This record gives sequence, structure tokens and C-alpha cells, in this order.
Amino acid sequence: MLELIVTEALFQKFPEQPEGQLTVLRRSARELSDLARVAESIDLEDFILMSRGERKDTGRAREVILANAIEAVIGAIYLDQGFEKTRTFVEKFVLVHLDEVLKTKSYKDAKSELQEIIKKN
Repeated sequence: MLELIVTEALFQKFPEQPEGQLTVLRRSARELSDLARVAESIDLEDFILMSRGERKDTGRAREVILANAIEAVIGAIYLDQGFEKTRTFVEKFVLVHLDEVLKTKSYKDAKSELQEIIKKN
């Protein structure tokens, strides 16, 4: 559900962008760290049963737990409230970070950057 809503929003916002660029943007909107940040912004971890070690962890394992939890919440919203309520939630909490991603160009990974440099030269 998340991927569909993000794809639709990107296509509407950037209708002239090539498909490859939209794919890169979509992938960045679903990054674990970004989804984990969404989970933290709504205090979702207060409702997740985690071990003491998981609660103290500030690394990748915790990001995975929080990202998976927010995706589960999105799925639950869809099952309980339908597509439009799900879209509203995703727009309010996930897509709100899109402008920051574009501004900082954090959607670009090292491999893509290297390929662009090689193509230019």
C-alpha cells in the first residue's frame, strides 16, 4: 500500500521525470531510516513490545523494527479504514519528508553518483 501511494504521489508531483528517477525517489521514500523516523514521530515504539536490548539499540536493528512497525500500521489503516484514510496518513507522515530528501539529494546512493560521474567523463 505504501509503495502504491508513494508512487502515485511522485508521478503526480513529477510527471515529466523519467521512470528511473521516479524509482530512485520512491526507494528513498521507503528507506528504513525515514520510516523509522516516522514511527518515532508518532511515538509508535511506546506500543511495541521490545526487549531491553532492542530499546537501547540505536542502530540498524532498531530502524528495521520501527520501519516494519510503521508499514504494519499503514496496512492496518488500509484494512480498517480504506484507501483514502491510508493515503491521508502516508501524505501526512511519510511524504512530508519528500521535500527534504529532494533538497539534500539523499536519494542518491554512492553507486549512482559514481555512474553519473563516469558517464560525464
